[in-house]
Amino acid sequence: MSKLQLDTFTSYQFLSALNYNECADKAAYLVHQTNVEKNNYISNLWVYNKATGKSEQITETGDVKSYIWYDDNTVLYPLAKKECKSKEEYE
Repeated sequence: MSKLQLDTFTSYQFLSALNYNECADKAAYLVHQTNVEKNNYISNLWVYNKATGKSEQITETGDVKSYIWYDDNTVLYPLAKKECKSKEEYE
């Protein structure tokens, strides 16, 4: 077995905020991974479908912190502001 290196932990992914929809046939959860350059975490929303046995990544923004089930097939999550240097760039 090889020794753990200091940067080994930066390659790990971990899950949080597991919640089922009302029918309990789908589960949503967040997947987090370390972003060493910005000293934070990249977090995206995934949904597991019990009928197909597959998980699907729903977001690619990397900034999802929370979500709620709206109905059995819809997940809502707040959009974060992109990192912009000026108001004009954001607009």
